[in-house]
Amino acid sequence: MDERALDPYQIDFVSQLPGTVKYYNRHIIVCSGHSEWPAKIQDEGGFIKALSSSINKITELNAIKLTACDLPAVGDGETILVFPDRVRISGLTEDNLENLINYLRDGIERGLKIESFPKFLILVCGHQNRDNRCGLAAPGVMQKMMNVIEQFDLTEQVLVSRSSHLGGHKFAGVAVVYPSGNWYGRLTEQDAANVIKAECLDRQPYPALWRGRMGLNEENQINSAEAAGWIVLDDKDGDEDSSF
Repeated sequence: MDERALDPYQIDFVSQLPGTVKYYNRHIIVCSGHSEWPAKIQDEGGFIKALSSSINKITELNAIKLTACDLPAVGDGETILVFPDRVRISGLTEDNLENLINYLRDGIERGLKIESFPKFLILVCGHQNRDNRCGLAAPGVMQKMMNVIEQFDLTEQVLVSRSSHLGGHKFAGVAVVYPSGNWYGRLTEQDAANVIKAECLDRQPYPALWRGRMGLNEENQINSAEAAGWIVLDDKDGDEDSSF
């Protein structure tokens, strides 16, 4: 057996980061209030399984990313956050899922409790039951982020939340920042502070660990990074080692 397979914290420091985010154009985040998700969040059953099933049946919604986070629901029922819409929708149940689908597909808000969500949201993958690398990386990265947020008096403007599987565990720590939709990989505690400063204070990406962005396919992510002068590695194909 490859010795790397025995190391739960084996991180890929070789492959190029830009171009490693699978294309999606919308992100739905279920506020589950916990972080003990099964390996596949749909296996939790209930609302999140029903939501996943409903989305998968509609071709127009096939570029939606569905994850869970440990933020609590608001009021009765289930709560979701939607980006790039920057809205929070609460009071959801399996019985009113059709109203949600109407909103996602056609922009119809009827029958939904929708409010704007103006804060920064930083999702850090910490899905222990999916891959231990992110499970190990998340606590330190999140704590550093929260320390920096407090240091710069951003507690009312920025939320940090543990997320279910985002994608790219071999690049742990993994995070996505909204509203920018920028993704980061190989985050350490020091890098976490730099991401907060770049995204929340300077309103700019942090180029050193940028993986891609919501709304860009892999090729456009690479092109964007090349145009900005962010790519410094020779491996422009971003070849992945299947052993990771």
